[in-house]
Amino acid sequence: MHATARRPAPVVTTPEPVARVLILCNSPDNGGGANLLFRVTQHLDPRRVQATLFLHRDGWQAAQQRAHGHADVVVDPDFGEMDPVPRPRRGNLGAVARAAVVTTRNWGRAIAHVTRLITERRIDVVAGFGGTPATLATAAATIAGRPVVWSAQRCYDDLRAAIPMQALCLLPAVRCIFAVSRAAAAPYGHVPGKVLLAYNGIDPREVDPARVRGTLRTRLGLAEDVPLVGMAGRVIHLKGVDLFLKAAARIAGQHPEAHFVVIGRREGDAFDATLDGLAAAPGLAGRVHFTGWVEDMRPAMRDLDVLAIPSRRDAAPLVAYEGMGLARAIVATRCPGLDEQLDEGRTGLYVPREDVAALAAGIGRLLGDAALRRRLGAAARADVIARFDIRHMVGLVEETIVRLGRDPGARLGR
Repeated sequence: MHATARRPAPVVTTPEPVARVLILCNSPDNGGGANLLFRVTQHLDPRRVQATLFLHRDGWQAAQQRAHGHADVVVDPDFGEMDPVPRPRRGNLGAVARAAVVTTRNWGRAIAHVTRLITERRIDVVAGFGGTPATLATAAATIAGRPVVWSAQRCYDDLRAAIPMQALCLLPAVRCIFAVSRAAAAPYGHVPGKVLLAYNGIDPREVDPARVRGTLRTRLGLAEDVPLVGMAGRVIHLKGVDLFLKAAARIAGQHPEAHFVVIGRREGDAFDATLDGLAAAPGLAGRVHFTGWVEDMRPAMRDLDVLAIPSRRDAAPLVAYEGMGLARAIVATRCPGLDEQLDEGRTGLYVPREDVAALAAGIGRLLGDAALRRRLGAAARADVIARFDIRHMVGLVEETIVRLGRDPGARLGR
């Protein structure tokens, strides 16, 4: 008589609970922080995290999220008006009082709106991207009794300016601060248990030089063999655009065929006006180009022989990751945060901040050595794939949100 074999009992799996997160961002443009948030939300696994976005009503972020199918977007009429208003003239007590009333009213309304959303949508975790969103998220989360996470903010190379955020992060509701570099984490050394280092990055597939078609040379009417040096980003003093143009003037005589391009929207302010004068320096006539607003900088950057990043201050600029992913040869200033993105001599070149002569020498060196450009570019792209794939960062953010959704008191910092 043979024993009847028992069939194994079916394995019943219970779906993992979805963590509901409310993410706040009031940036109206497509700067690095807004781009980072957009990329993070596009990669979150909807089976683990359900995100509601609370955004600036007229912002690039809201338009992009809707265009890419993220329907759960909430806008607030007061959210874009919460940052400090221009300081009234000294002694004008009436203007000071009016500014205080408007600011207090807008903050109060926005906090009430966010608190209501947390309750109505049964939000588990609140997240703030930016100084104002982090403050608003912390206030509303404290009222609603929810944990809050935010991205490290405020003047990592001027710790005095970081005091408000340093104080805010002491509140019990703040459970985690994501820092995109060691420099960005520095102001929060007094709460090490709340800080997670999560390097910024990009999806290598989005910057594959074999897939991204360059458009800049056609737009400028330049042949493929014309040396092209450029920088990309906001055309502001912090980004060192003036330093780039001064370096270009030094290089012009040594590389008479080279052209120089600034990719990005011009601000139309006093600093912007000085750039036209710098672009008219001897030897630069007809060789400096301003593209103006560019929705997607990658096709323009793809055509550069050398990418310059002459920032005076930059925690972890997205343009560096994009340039690395596109296998561009990069010369950058060694400022806190930015100095963590390249490996000197292997994936790019560093020069001191505010040193026009060194910047010109670095650009000139790359223009004169095609083999070095290829070597640096290839190593930079390999680093993006190995170290700076944004999916690494998204995985950390996602896991943090899920853990806090299960256990609001979980210890997360390292």
